Amino acid sequence: MGDKLSRSKTIGQNLEIIEKIGLKVIEHFSLSSDVLWMNYYNPLIEKMKKIEKNIGQNKDLQTTITETYLEIELFRAYSD
Repeated sequence: MGDKLSRSKTIGQNLEIIEKIGLKVIEHFSLSSDVLWMNYYNPLIEKMKKIEKNIGQNKDLQTTITETYLEIELFRAYSD
């Protein structure tokens, strides 16, 4: 996960990358952390809890869930 985090870019850097590959940015916006918690992270956590009950031996799915929990903890620690 640390390697993935080190590749994180600023909004400006992401916009430059998008334009360099030939796409045109029409508009962009950021969502507040409250909106992200309410509409993305909290529902995602609930869904992952349900999936975990029936995960069985699916190691790929368990890895995805573990990495997603790490992403959530990073967001909790570093969002506004």
